[in-house]
Amino acid sequence: MLKRWVHGTVLRTRGLPGLSALYRVAYRVALEECGRVFRTVPGVAGVWLHRGMSRRAWEPGVSDIDLILLREPSGAPEGEWGSWAALAAARAELKRAFPMLGDLWVGDAAELRNYLHWGGLRVWEDAPHWTPLAGQGPSSLGRPESLEDPVKRRWLDPWAWALVSFMEVSRRLFQRGKGNPGKTLADTRKLFLDFWRYTGLILDEGEPAPESPRSRAETFRGLPELEAWSPRELWLRAARRLGAASRKVLEKMDCEGRAAVHFPGPVPGSGESERLQALLAASPAVRGAVCDPPYHSYALMDEEAGDADYGAVWDRFRKGDLPGVPLALSSASWALCLQSAYLGAPLGWIGHDGPVPREGLFSDWSPCALGGTDGPVPLLSERPRWEVAAEAASWMALWWRYLWIDPLWENRFALFHLYTRSLGLRLTLAGAPSGPFCDLEGLCSRAASSFPEEAVFCDSLRRFSREEPRECVEALPRASLAPGHPAGLAAQMSALQRAMEAGTAPCSAR
Repeated sequence: MLKRWVHGTVLRTRGLPGLSALYRVAYRVALEECGRVFRTVPGVAGVWLHRGMSRRAWEPGVSDIDLILLREPSGAPEGEWGSWAALAAARAELKRAFPMLGDLWVGDAAELRNYLHWGGLRVWEDAPHWTPLAGQGPSSLGRPESLEDPVKRRWLDPWAWALVSFMEVSRRLFQRGKGNPGKTLADTRKLFLDFWRYTGLILDEGEPAPESPRSRAETFRGLPELEAWSPRELWLRAARRLGAASRKVLEKMDCEGRAAVHFPGPVPGSGESERLQALLAASPAVRGAVCDPPYHSYALMDEEAGDADYGAVWDRFRKGDLPGVPLALSSASWALCLQSAYLGAPLGWIGHDGPVPREGLFSDWSPCALGGTDGPVPLLSERPRWEVAAEAASWMALWWRYLWIDPLWENRFALFHLYTRSLGLRLTLAGAPSGPFCDLEGLCSRAASSFPEEAVFCDSLRRFSREEPRECVEALPRASLAPGHPAGLAAQMSALQRAMEAGTAPCSAR
């Protein structure tokens, strides 16, 4: 309660000259302490500041301290797992003292170089501003160049972060009652300005300038009416603008015809069925409704849908009974979402036409849909599909350790996300059909077929997902899973890293 009051006070007074300077001193103290403490964790060779705070445009009480930790590979699974407890303890200690501590991305030099090769817009806008706090600096990586195709970089990269920003705006507008209201309001505005800038890179036809991207302040000056917009109007404008940007991206990208998408229906009479029916009934322009727990619920809109249609969907979303973050997407936005680098999207469904088993530990996390969701969608060509998978894998390689030690996420979700995304991306990078990423049973079968050396792991993972009780999974030690446990993650992430390094891209993507 005290921290909440202090945070609220900072948010209300951060614009006052004297107090603003004092708060910035507190952030500088936090940066120094984070560098010192994380540098003492075994295997951490460098601590770097990245994202918003590495530049000048940050606000006390709003901005988080996001860090990259450069690690030295231990050479043995025991060393990998043994450093987790120390990392988790250091993070918990610092978070108690400095609530503004945000994400940790943890990777060795090879993983960070892969991120610089394939990581998309966040790399070419962010990496020039990485700031060393302790130990080795970013210069220790050399000067890895982006390997992306210019067409992907020009159109898909800003679209991916427009989608993520729209999702985060929607999360804060529809998942009410969580967190500090002042922080939520400030974050929503910040994320909306990011969204507007990313979509502007697409719609305005201007060439992106990674060395000096347009700041939020510049974007805000171009939107003098923003302060007058209600949350509803802000969201309506964002949903419509994302649709316009998506149409432009599909016009510019090379596509290979169209591919079918089929989602199973909900169990008749279930709560899922009733909620999807209610979403379909919100407006005649809602052509389909998809429930994809634990990530999102989607209202699939006609391209011609207007403000009244999106407004009716807004009213339905505000009831708060849909799982995950609710999103309203046009046909073009949906087609790109299904092929995006965003790991919360329902990936692997294009071309799939069969049931997905719903049993065992992850049985309640599988999409279902009603309405017109089976129509074919434009299929991106082979080259951008591979590069999109490489982009997602490059994020995963840096984020997975933090996801596992962060107590915000329950064990079962973290394991589900990391298993399914790592196996699905690895199959995609190898040019093998993955099937729906949510289908762990199918992923294990395909992985064992494509990677014979993984047969034993996949068999043990199948048994684990079917037989392990949820309460036992939630009791797993967060920071130090035994290397031999079927839930072991480090080896799978190393294999995903090797898949990016092996040059298994189609010839057109080399």
